[in-house]
Amino acid sequence: MRRFVILLLVAIALGLSANSVHAQCAFTHSSKAKKLQVDLVQAFVSCGNTVVKSCMFDAGQPCSVDSDCPTNFPGACVVTEPSRTPNTHTQSGIPSCQPPQTFNEYNGSSPTSWKFDPAKGKGTVQLQAASKAPLNPLNPVVARDVVISLKLTGVIDGNGAAANGVGGLEVVARWTFNDPVNGDMTVQDIPFQGFPVVMVNGQAKLKTTFDTGLNHISQPGYSPCVNWELVSVGVYDSDGSRFAHMGLLLSP
Repeated sequence: MRRFVILLLVAIALGLSANSVHAQCAFTHSSKAKKLQVDLVQAFVSCGNTVVKSCMFDAGQPCSVDSDCPTNFPGACVVTEPSRTPNTHTQSGIPSCQPPQTFNEYNGSSPTSWKFDPAKGKGTVQLQAASKAPLNPLNPVVARDVVISLKLTGVIDGNGAAANGVGGLEVVARWTFNDPVNGDMTVQDIPFQGFPVVMVNGQAKLKTTFDTGLNHISQPGYSPCVNWELVSVGVYDSDGSRFAHMGLLLSP
């Protein structure tokens, strides 16, 4: 069972101080980038890639064994990105895995897992820059925010019935910004977890902001001038298996 823990504590290292003023924005950036939207597709276990392991409670820090994690306890180092060994190849010779396997199938095929109904299942995630942040004494006088919205419909469980339960949304982001102490920098990719996805009769909606999450753990929100890159978006089902990932479906 994957535990949905908020990994936003890494923001401490970013120096997003409540005393920050307008950032210089001296690094290269575009003139405007206000909104992006991605569709969601069924997530499948990768084939022939490197297995990724990370520390459960240490901001996704890479690890090989439990002792590599600052929060060292049995099971602290977990597989966060499994990969299968190729057992076949395409007609052009590309190593492949057959049959395709969802993360739920990889984890044992729980009947309470989530999957898209092929006839009507779909999902979207939208991210939008906001010029104002929630009213909170932690936030800078001039603060910025990122609003995130999720919508899922036509989701069924392992038995084919409308899915229910509480899963989670994960967003992996990469920030380049003007640190108030050390200047322009790009931080390590940050996995934001802990956004709850409440599924009721095969449907789910979520709308929140990243500053809200930061404030929840007593951290200030974004100061002005952050080049915010989306690395990955995924949804986990109530069993902790990855259910959906950003992508496209080339219809049959």
